[in-house]
Amino acid sequence: MAIYLIRMLRKDGLLDISSEFGLRGYSSASSVVEGMKKKIQKNRRLRERVAGIKNSTVIGQTETPLLTSL
Repeated sequence: MAIYLIRMLRKDGLLDISSEFGLRGYSSASSVVEGMKKKIQKNRRLRERVAGIKNSTVIGQTETPLLTSL
């Protein structure tokens, strides 16, 4: 799920994702993302869980105050 969310929310490249997760190549990361898409379509509970994580992540980003230099 982490790979899927990183790809969907941050739009990281497949090579970067595969490197960060120690996968063999971009095709491995792509397979994970595509597999999660299929699982999310079929499984309502998983779809709701992913939506909740996405929503809390987006809300957390908008509520984070900007840091200003002193």
